[in-house]
Amino acid sequence: MIKKFCLYFFYLVIFIFLGYWAIQISLINESIKKEYSSKASASNIVLNEYTKNGKLSKTLVADHVTYNGENKKSFYYDPKLSVWNLNSKELQKEWYMSSDVGILDNDGLLLLRKNVVLLGYDSQLKKITTNSLQYNTKNSNFYSSDFVKIYGQNFINSGTGVKGNFNNKTATILEDAKGTYEQNIN
Repeated sequence: MIKKFCLYFFYLVIFIFLGYWAIQISLINESIKKEYSSKASASNIVLNEYTKNGKLSKTLVADHVTYNGENKKSFYYDPKLSVWNLNSKELQKEWYMSSDVGILDNDGLLLLRKNVVLLGYDSQLKKITTNSLQYNTKNSNFYSSDFVKIYGQNFINSGTGVKGNFNNKTATILEDAKGTYEQNIN
C-alpha cells in the first residue's frame, strides 16, 4: 500500500513538474513571438511616397526607426519630412518638417515632438516652431496645443495652439495671439 502511494505520489510530482515546464516554455515562446514578430527597427531610413501618377509627393528621412506591431506605430528619431510641390514641373519642396521624435500611426497621423520646425518654401508662412505638432498625412491638416511661433513674410506671430492646412497654406493661432508686422519696403 505504501509502495502504491509512493508510486502515485511520484507520478503526481512528475505530472506537476512537466505541466509547470510546459507552461514556462509556452510563456517564453509567446514572449519571443511578441518581441520579434511585432517589432522591427532600421537605421538611416529614406521613405518616398508617390502619387498615383508616379510623382514624388513626400520624402521622410530618419536616423532610426522602430515599428511596434502591438500598437501599430512607427517611431522615428530625428525625422525630416519633405512635402513636394505637385504642381511644379521640377522637383521643388513645398514644406519641410523636422523634430527630435516622430510617431506615425496606421491612419496616417504623424505626431512630431520636441523642437518641431516647419519651413514653407512657396508660401507667406516661412517658418513655424513649436514643441509638438500633429500632422495628418492624408489631408495635410496640422494642429498643436503648445506655444507656437509663426514667421512669415514681414510678420512674426506667437500664441498658444495652432491649426491649419499645408495645402491651403493657412495657419491660425488659437489663443493669446500676439504679432509684430513690418511694412514691405520695395
